[in-house]
Amino acid sequence: MATSTTVSRGNGRTLANVSVALGILAILAFFGLGFTVGDWWFVVAFVIGVAAVVMGWIARNRPGNDHRRMATIGIVLGAVPAVWFLVYIIVDSIA
Repeated sequence: MATSTTVSRGNGRTLANVSVALGILAILAFFGLGFTVGDWWFVVAFVIGVAAVVMGWIARNRPGNDHRRMATIGIVLGAVPAVWFLVYIIVDSIA
């Protein structure tokens, strides 16, 4: 019986790979589209970045996961645009 149990269970390898892919998309959306196309891409990049951090965190904490390095890369790639967006919002609200 063919089911999508690998994705639905969210094993460490799948989550780590998705985290890296979302982290790369967040970086591209933030720096590529945010500065060139429009400001709303910063918000999109923030949401994608947070999703990458959450999936990477879950993948890192899976027992028996051999892909912790990939999960850490996904966390870092997702955190860069997310933290940058939060810092910009805080500084903009203060100034």
